[in-house]
Amino acid sequence: MNKKAFQFIMLYVTLILNVDVYAYIYDDMPISYSNRIDTVNDKSVKLWTNYLQSRPDSIYENPFWLDIDRNDRFSFDPARIWIFQNQEMLKTYKPMILSSEEVSPGLTMIKTLFIKSSDTSKKVSPLALYRVYAQVKDSGYVLKSALQVETKSWESHKMNGLTFILSPLHKYTSSLARKSARFCDSLTALFDLPDIEDAKIYVLTSKDELASILGFDYFIAPPFGLTYAEKDIVLTALNSEWHPHELAHLIFRSYSKTHRFFQEGVATWCGGSLGQSLLDLTILLKKENEKRGQPLSFKNVLQAEQNESLAYYTYGALIFKKVFEQHGGRGVKNVLIEGENNNKSIEEIIANALGISVSDIDDFLQKSLYLFIKNNTINY
Repeated sequence: MNKKAFQFIMLYVTLILNVDVYAYIYDDMPISYSNRIDTVNDKSVKLWTNYLQSRPDSIYENPFWLDIDRNDRFSFDPARIWIFQNQEMLKTYKPMILSSEEVSPGLTMIKTLFIKSSDTSKKVSPLALYRVYAQVKDSGYVLKSALQVETKSWESHKMNGLTFILSPLHKYTSSLARKSARFCDSLTALFDLPDIEDAKIYVLTSKDELASILGFDYFIAPPFGLTYAEKDIVLTALNSEWHPHELAHLIFRSYSKTHRFFQEGVATWCGGSLGQSLLDLTILLKKENEKRGQPLSFKNVLQAEQNESLAYYTYGALIFKKVFEQHGGRGVKNVLIEGENNNKSIEEIIANALGISVSDIDDFLQKSLYLFIKNNTINY
């Protein structure tokens, strides 16, 4: 995966795990329409237009969506974390509603292109082609996400508290589903966390398919995995029932308000990242440091989080490994709790947990990196 794709994935994680509840006013958002759109009589298009101007970057009980999605904790619109990220994003990528077609009685599909154009260079850059549905309710319409529409007839298998919902292109592997269920059970027991009772794991064969079931017929850089922890939903594009990093996010859902560095760190320690183990990640980071000539400081990694995702994930994992060795599961949870405290810096929390000074964090990380590789490989 190229560097730009990693940057977009990290941005998604930021937005999923650190929700901005303050909205931008969209009354003056420039919305354009193709010649196929009846802006006067099409109630579904009017509904979608109203939603686009109703603070879509905010989580609240939005009146334009189905009751099942009206939740002040859940991102009722999957596009919110992909497109409706901030004021600058929406000023840059403007919506153009392309089509509105009834696909079944009472259900209309609306497609919108989010695009950036330049008056000077005439260059056009699409961000996304988004598909959403409008369902008849009473005398009007309500919005409905593609996830509910596209996967309603998909094959599913239940394993303990996990229900695996499978892409038609994927062949179910019960051994991997059982491995995932045991992984969840072992982590909840180890850290004394609430059991997973009814989580949905969507198993997709590619990043594009993951994007598609969320309504994106095109997106510039879809991720390999997403977790909507507050709804007990995991989506994986690894074509496998086994995606431990995302499952770890699900397990630690009680700490969804902690700093993202800690969320990604604990998930990477428990489950690696993008199908790679912690050992794989440490070896990659060591090679990257050697190529760079010297390792990045921890301060620089925190500041450059999106551009230095490998170090960001791996350093977090090594820190949690050491915290667990020193203080057990309670120590891990204490760090996650401390990470919710905006009055303390990340460096202070880490130093206190490890019993070192802030100035010693860089030295600790480099020693931990090389020691972990040495202890887990034969030829070092």
